[in-house]
Amino acid sequence: MSVYVPPFQIPIFRPGVPSDGELVFATIAMSPFVFTTGTWLVCKSKTAFTSEAVFVFKRNGTQFGTATFAAASTVAVISKPVTLTLFSVSQSLEIYAPDPADGTGADIEFALLATRLT
Repeated sequence: MSVYVPPFQIPIFRPGVPSDGELVFATIAMSPFVFTTGTWLVCKSKTAFTSEAVFVFKRNGTQFGTATFAAASTVAVISKPVTLTLFSVSQSLEIYAPDPADGTGADIEFALLATRLT
């Protein structure tokens, strides 16, 4: 018999304007989880970016996705992982701000959707 394990959300808020390549968020997996190739992220800002700005998502230092804000936009376009992105116990999830920084885009909200593995 299989057991349904609902997805869980990782909400993140970065107040203010991030600096060049700033580490915006980092955490270590306490239990295994996966980001699917479907909808795994929503990203918005309270203040629009002046030029294109790309936030980079990494697993143990290796990029697996991006959130790109177009100039004058407050909603990011999300790159979807080509394959499932599995996080084992003790692997790190990191989000980095654009480098160079935009200087205007501010108050960034991220909502990541992951599925726990049992």
